[in-house]
Amino acid sequence: MPATTVRPMVQCNVPLPETICVVPSQPRPMPSAPCSWTDDPVTTETPIKAVHVNELRREIDSVRRQHGLQVFPWTDDPVIAWRTIIHAVHFLEMHGALQEAWTLTGRGQLPAWTCGSAPSTERVVFVSDLNDLRSWCDYPARH
Repeated sequence: MPATTVRPMVQCNVPLPETICVVPSQPRPMPSAPCSWTDDPVTTETPIKAVHVNELRREIDSVRRQHGLQVFPWTDDPVIAWRTIIHAVHFLEMHGALQEAWTLTGRGQLPAWTCGSAPSTERVVFVSDLNDLRSWCDYPARH
């Protein structure tokens, strides 16, 4: 699979509230407050890092366990700084894994990607893709 270049895109930034992401090892109820994320929000000045992907994966797995789903079998788990190239597949897996939880809980479909299309080998991964996934993880706490 060809590597997907990660480039920020100004018009796609979605600011999120500042919070701290505590990911417990046991299932937990839906959050009453949004998670706190490293480098929140990611901006055009912030490179997408391994910690960003790994935090999202842990949070998504926590939501999945809470609703009786298995943890997701992530590609390149964990993403390792300076060793793992972040690909579109990492973002597509997170989207799919979170969608399963949303479907199970009756929330319906995840919103559309801010940039209009999903990350792919045809388009770069934008910082807005990371912010979208964070926002969707935090959605139950805000609504």
